[in-house]
Amino acid sequence: MLVVLILVLSLADAFFTLFLVGAGATELNPVMDYYLKQGSFHFVLVKYLLTAVSVVFIVILSHVFIPRFRLLIGDLLKLFAGGFAALISWEVLLVFRFVI
Repeated sequence: MLVVLILVLSLADAFFTLFLVGAGATELNPVMDYYLKQGSFHFVLVKYLLTAVSVVFIVILSHVFIPRFRLLIGDLLKLFAGGFAALISWEVLLVFRFVI
C-alpha cells in the first residue's frame, strides 16, 4: 500500500510542480529543472521513473537491517511517504497563497 501511495504522491508532486511553474514558480532541483526544460512529458516521466526505481530497490532490500542507524531499509518507505505528503502540503499551500 505504501508503494502505491508513494507513486501517486510522486505524480501529484509532478503535476503540482508543473502548475506552480506555469504560474511563475521556479524548480529548485537542478536535475529536475533540466528535464522540465525538455518538456512536461519528460519531466513527469523522469520523476516517476526515479521514484519507481528507488521504491523497487527499497522493496528488494526491505529486510536488510543497518545496525549503525538501527534502521530496517523497508522503513524508508514510511519516510518517503511522509516526505511526499509534506511536500504536497507545501505545494497546496503555495497554490492557495500565491496562485488562487
